[in-house]
Amino acid sequence: MKKIFIKLFIFISLPLYSDTSCYQTLLINNQKVESGPISWRNLSTIERKLSSSFYDLESRKPLNTFLLVLFTGFEKPWYGYHSFVAFTDVGVWKRSTQSTSYFIDQDVLLEENYRLKKVDHRLQLDYEESEGFLTGKVSYQSIHRQMSGEKTFKLKKVSCPNDMP
Repeated sequence: MKKIFIKLFIFISLPLYSDTSCYQTLLINNQKVESGPISWRNLSTIERKLSSSFYDLESRKPLNTFLLVLFTGFEKPWYGYHSFVAFTDVGVWKRSTQSTSYFIDQDVLLEENYRLKKVDHRLQLDYEESEGFLTGKVSYQSIHRQMSGEKTFKLKKVSCPNDMP
């Protein structure tokens, strides 16, 4: 009976799994960023988790995400962020010792107002890790969502603070 409860707990907990890495933002588009008074809000993050918004087009199952959230600066009273969504289940990942590249150019399902909507998702992410620094470039485009752009970044790996939600 105890084994059943343990397996049930593990099964229920799987979708809640989240792995977060924190970074101090040094440069965005080769410009220093202004920090705000709340230290944890000045961080960029990489979070790996099961998505509650993006689903596979064919299976309609939630996609596992690699979410890059770049802190773009503080302008009183606002903290700026820019998020980029890559998927561990779809797209092409290429990794070497220090560099990582990801590319996707396909349609996925996006949950919007409790309905799944087919959207285009184009993303190119390239970065290098060296001695605690993460340096890279990300380009994105979605015609359906009317979004496009490009960012370069330089981040420094730090410990995630305990008071971070």
